[in-house]
Amino acid sequence: MASGEVIVRRILGPVRSDIRPLALAIDITGSLIFEQHIAAEDIRVTKLVYPPVAKLLRLRTAAVTKSIERLTRLCWDAMAEQDLTAFYIGQSVKQAPTPREMLHYLAVYSRLDLPYYTAIDRYPSLLFQEPAKTPVTPDFPYQFIDEAIRKSIPAPVSMVMERQYASGCMVFPVCPACGVAVERDRQNYCDRCGQRLDWGQRETRPLAFPGH
Repeated sequence: MASGEVIVRRILGPVRSDIRPLALAIDITGSLIFEQHIAAEDIRVTKLVYPPVAKLLRLRTAAVTKSIERLTRLCWDAMAEQDLTAFYIGQSVKQAPTPREMLHYLAVYSRLDLPYYTAIDRYPSLLFQEPAKTPVTPDFPYQFIDEAIRKSIPAPVSMVMERQYASGCMVFPVCPACGVAVERDRQNYCDRCGQRLDWGQRETRPLAFPGH
């Protein structure tokens, strides 16, 4: 099982966009299908997915909806360009899916590591199943949510000073969460781990050298 963030990053690669709305929407959709046992056909994303994402990210539902719609289009374009639609969906799809359909495709793949239509053939009850006795509430114990919320808090960029034996010192920015060099100045999120970056409070520190 992979998180929504992992799936989105596999498809899109490094992007400047904030992928958390789509990543959380995938995780929540997966929770609705596999933990709450809501039939995929009965999931109304405007009621059961978008509002909880907005609440977790402290954003307006309209902004989250727009972001998810844009990100699902980006995923579809990337999948079509790389000829990966059959890999993730299970069959060639000529028409771009709706955001709701894309959430279903990616949620099922993230949980079962199977293309959507392959999973439906193997487990047809995913489409039509009886809801769990526990009622659905906005406060699911979503997996990966705590990590996503932590990454949404801006963290000061670390300015690392590296000694260059021929040319003195070089200073470059790194992500404070994963320690990977930030490629573009003033980018909002780390391409590798998704940490939100704060360029207003930079912390300069030297690299450790053996014997120093």
